[in-house]
Amino acid sequence: MGHDRAAIELGWGTRSLLRVKHSVRLSREVSRYASEQRIWWLVPVVTVMALFALAVTTTTSALPVTVYALF
Repeated sequence: MGHDRAAIELGWGTRSLLRVKHSVRLSREVSRYASEQRIWWLVPVVTVMALFALAVTTTTSALPVTVYALF
């Protein structure tokens, strides 16, 4: 009997690691595409979009309170 992929439960640490690995792989592919196609403007646009997404997701959590307490 084979293992059912849907039945395997991953922990939050494993899921976080998989998300980070996917993000690194995706950014590597975008930078490779930009260098091959000579569209260097794409890298800063994607970087700004990623920073904006990070800012939106962190402002809806408890992280800003923690950062404010540090400074």
